[in-house]
Amino acid sequence: MSSFGARVKDFINHPAGPRTIHFWAPTVSVNTGASRGLPK
Repeated sequence: MSSFGARVKDFINHPAGPRTIHFWAPTVSVNTGASRGLPK
């Protein structure tokens, strides 16, 4: 069983993790529409 720190490090460094646009694009898209009062 790997430690919590190792799992967090693996998540951060994953090819589709939070360092990539593919991770953040849906959040930005939804928030942009919500802030303008438009449906998703």
